[in-house]
Amino acid sequence: MSAGEASVIGGWPRPRRAVPADSAELVRLRTLMFAAMGTATDKVADPVWQGECATLLQGWLGRPDSSVAAYVVDAPEAGLAASAVAEVTWRMPSPLRRDPRVAHVGSVCTDPRWRRRGLARAVLGALLADLDAAGVPRADLHATGAADRLYRSLGFVDVRWPSLRREL
Repeated sequence: MSAGEASVIGGWPRPRRAVPADSAELVRLRTLMFAAMGTATDKVADPVWQGECATLLQGWLGRPDSSVAAYVVDAPEAGLAASAVAEVTWRMPSPLRRDPRVAHVGSVCTDPRWRRRGLARAVLGALLADLDAAGVPRADLHATGAADRLYRSLGFVDVRWPSLRREL
């Protein structure tokens, strides 16, 4: 199966690797994700960040050497039903982790019309299999309460040190 093609199993399309033409739909799902997380409506609806995100995704998904991978499931009528995206970055090696590659998983979202059908598990499973095949040794993500069980069932665990952040 090549990028952009989906096969049907049990009446539902199988996850496929996202292509540049999926960018607008990936942003639509990302918008739904932020709204579900309680991000302020005016910020979620801002077309500036949405356009910037779509432009970046088009470029990233169009490069064979990209550090970004995304998997999607097509909705039955049109558009996307679910997505999961990973950005692979490099961190300095340490005594606990010699390989510098770390994936950050994000934009795991299922359109509300298609939830409770295992689509998030399907796209995230395909994405993690892709990262495993590439030899990426670690994947991190930020979990919401609604998805915590799913992530833990796929092997994600609490980290030893809590994250802190400073906006610059």
